Amino acid sequence: MCASDPGWFTPLDGPPRGDLEPAVGWTRVPDAQDLEGADRLVSIDQRAAYLASAGMLELGHGQPKHLTGGKAAAAAVGDKGTPFGLWRITLPPGQTLSLPEKLLLPHPHMLADQPVQTWVTSVSIDGLCAPVADGGIGADLDDLDITEAWVYPQQGRVLDKWAKILREARKSAVDTRDAAMKGFIGSCYKGYIGRMVNPDMWTAKQMQHHHQPLWRAAIIAHCRWRGRRVAMRIAREHHRWPVRTVTDSWVYLLSGGEDISDPSQALGKMTVEKDVILTDTLLSDFTSAEDVHEVNLAIKAAFTDNDDDDEHDANEENGVF
Repeated sequence: MCASDPGWFTPLDGPPRGDLEPAVGWTRVPDAQDLEGADRLVSIDQRAAYLASAGMLELGHGQPKHLTGGKAAAAAVGDKGTPFGLWRITLPPGQTLSLPEKLLLPHPHMLADQPVQTWVTSVSIDGLCAPVADGGIGADLDDLDITEAWVYPQQGRVLDKWAKILREARKSAVDTRDAAMKGFIGSCYKGYIGRMVNPDMWTAKQMQHHHQPLWRAAIIAHCRWRGRRVAMRIAREHHRWPVRTVTDSWVYLLSGGEDISDPSQALGKMTVEKDVILTDTLLSDFTSAEDVHEVNLAIKAAFTDNDDDDEHDANEENGVF
């Protein structure tokens, strides 16, 4: 088996079902500190997030080896991070960790009040082991209680050439201000990565190698951890915390002169997606909001002109057309 073979999907027992590494959707009610001096609602978004991660990740291929117990735990130790694979770990209860109160829990499967045993990709192992300041929980591998793993014999940047072609095409579209071409390129990579999870999309023998659910899971996880790392940096530098995140975008209440975007034009960096002035009515909606539903309604009202575009992007990333 080589990188051109179909992705071998492990026979997992128990929950969760669906995406192994789901994208996040989270909202919180802003407090007085969040609202102090705020007169803008800003959404920042990772520039071509999935394309950026697809080109830089070392993805596994070949027939994975099933390991249990001490062998599984030992296999997670690598010179350059955790080798590509799937790992059954125990996520500790969030409330037992020293985590920011104004940020969602580090992994979508983590619960506040009880441990959770679940499968994660190598990307999440490395993310959890990162310091809290960089978005992780500062875990040692022993803290994660690895009991089982499927580890791939080979790994490499197998999507690098594909990603490079699309990166160059996207740059050309941006430089020439060709919005239609830029949108088409976005549909290409979002749609392809979305379809990786579905074997029914690749039934022809010559197309089966495109069924790569674990590659998709790693790409989603990489985008999620990168966004969390940025959120921690923004908190350090600007003392601002997000009020919402969906997939790879983050929503903040800011004052007039604050700029939380990245200066770099590289893919994966944060760019301003939406920036609206808060009217007295909208500001009152945020001030009086008592639950996340009311916060979401206030955000929707502020960004109403962009709702259709957001839904289209989300559908593409999930392979829905």
